[in-house]
Amino acid sequence: MELETWEEVISALPRKIHQELVDVGSIAAVEQRINALNIRNLHSAVAKSSSAIARVLAYLMLRDLDFKQLVTVVQGHLLNLDSNLVYQALGLQIPAVDSAATSLPTAA
Repeated sequence: MELETWEEVISALPRKIHQELVDVGSIAAVEQRINALNIRNLHSAVAKSSSAIARVLAYLMLRDLDFKQLVTVVQGHLLNLDSNLVYQALGLQIPAVDSAATSLPTAA
């Protein structure tokens, strides 16, 4: 099976993933949606799985994601990156310009 267009690729995905991505228009947006879906599934596994091993693994994967986000913030701070760039790297919404200024904490 050779998929040539964006729509063909999205249509060939399993129904649940297809529903998540049907209105997405860029690869970056696809990555964000897939990551959000994975995080929701991990939280669900921690809360509802009957398997203790599945709950532990999901919990560890969520903590690993938290650690990676922490590393991203620290690296952004060490490299003196703009806060908006760090927000973008974390997949977070960039605060509105008129809202209170946001900055990364500095070492005392």
